[in-house]
Amino acid sequence: MHLREITAASSLAPSQAHRYLRSFVEGGLVSQDAATGRYDLGVLALQLGLTALSRVDAVKLADEALEKLVEQTNMAGGVSVWGAYGQTCVRWRPSPNIIIANAALGTVFPMLTTATGRISLALMPKSITRPIVKRELAAAKKANRDIDMASVDASIEDLKTIGYCQVAGYSFPGLRSIAAPIFGADGELSAIIGLVGADCPEGQPDSAPQLLVSVAQDVSERAGFRGKGNRYPLLRDTL
Repeated sequence: MHLREITAASSLAPSQAHRYLRSFVEGGLVSQDAATGRYDLGVLALQLGLTALSRVDAVKLADEALEKLVEQTNMAGGVSVWGAYGQTCVRWRPSPNIIIANAALGTVFPMLTTATGRISLALMPKSITRPIVKRELAAAKKANRDIDMASVDASIEDLKTIGYCQVAGYSFPGLRSIAAPIFGADGELSAIIGLVGADCPEGQPDSAPQLLVSVAQDVSERAGFRGKGNRYPLLRDTL
């Protein structure tokens, strides 16, 4: 930015803004282009930012938030990241209630039949997800199991508009999984946070999805993510 732009944005007098900038340049926080006179972030500012980001662990932040989320919803919850074979569980917290749902650390979530997997399908590059989809479809066909691809497409559309995916009844009748993406400072998918529990009785308010999306948004922001105007869910072109 030029000095006049910084002056206007900061409501400082030009002479005062210039004194601050001169000090910042000397300290390495700001640099000035000799040809244009424009100011930019300096080497020290960039180093500070990178150091701060390196100390941010999205998985740790998500796991800390997950503990409270499990208590609020009475559902089991987990955090996953992309591994060699797909979206892999790296944190798991059991439900306070007894439900038939558990995921061991290292569990790879199916891409087509879980909420976590469908978020991966929506946000990961097609060159990575396509071979996994083909394998799962082939395995389902061999086992005479139907995979509702219309439901898969609907989940991706839901992610675009409401920020989460939900899948019910695939693993166990009466159980559902809900998942929301966590983005990093680079805007890419960093982790996925999810919940597993009983279907919400018809006619009763269901706060779990909204709580989950709120947590995912908070963790993303704390991990350095800044969406389009800080809006969430992020409407990504890759969907």
